[in-house]
Amino acid sequence: MYKTLFIILFSSTLLAQKSEDFSKYLKTESQKNNFSNYNSKVNEIQEFIVQNSKFEIEKDSVIEVSNTSNIDFYNGIKALFSDLNKVQNDFYLSFDYNKDKKILEKLNQYFSDTKSKINDAYLKRNWYLKVSIDRISSPNSVDALPSEVCERYTENSDILLPTHQNCKDKGLSGSEENKCFENFLRERFSNVIRDYISDLYLENTLSLSVMITFIIDKEGRLDFIRFPRSTGSLYYDLLIYKAFQRIQKTTIFCPARKDNTSVSIYYNLPIKMVITGEN
Repeated sequence: MYKTLFIILFSSTLLAQKSEDFSKYLKTESQKNNFSNYNSKVNEIQEFIVQNSKFEIEKDSVIEVSNTSNIDFYNGIKALFSDLNKVQNDFYLSFDYNKDKKILEKLNQYFSDTKSKINDAYLKRNWYLKVSIDRISSPNSVDALPSEVCERYTENSDILLPTHQNCKDKGLSGSEENKCFENFLRERFSNVIRDYISDLYLENTLSLSVMITFIIDKEGRLDFIRFPRSTGSLYYDLLIYKAFQRIQKTTIFCPARKDNTSVSIYYNLPIKMVITGEN
């Protein structure tokens, strides 16, 4: 028998209690309005995750969803998280750092608690999620891998890394050529991710481990599927998703071919990165 899986972000009673406990520290109407706006955004994200976490399941199996639906989820939560961070920043600015240090400490803890609950719900969704990939070939089953990288210029297009043609020039075997191309992709992703992270202030060394599933379609374009292995953080998953979109908008591959026909191929690409902090 099928049943519906609902991932509940956190108890509204608990959130209301924490909100009530914190509201007594707010002095101005601006602070109260910002606090109300912050909680509204948190509730909006909560509802969004819940609505995108309903799957019909039988026993331990989860019905697969389309990659289009999963892309819509990441685009949606990326926009919601951006709004939440803007409201959070406005909230910070309504306090005097020198006079309100104790209040700001409590505020930071409140932000941390609510985002931790959001993150827990996101990870539960990711755990149960399966995304269907129809009519896609494994990289090992095609006659020819993408042979070069074609540039699709945009206003802010990047200089592309060495192309897959360099792998072909090495005269590698099929399996070794596959590895060479995957390493090219991994390096490309890693460099763009580092560009995003370089804008962050890191006190300590950051270690990221993630796996991205994506396809290179028949037209040579990248399409996101999912993170079969998350970084463990919605924040960093969204950052990596933004990096993927940046590559997607600036790069077109010459598509793989099978039986003289262009075919789509999928990749499960593991990426591990260690970025040194300030300390």
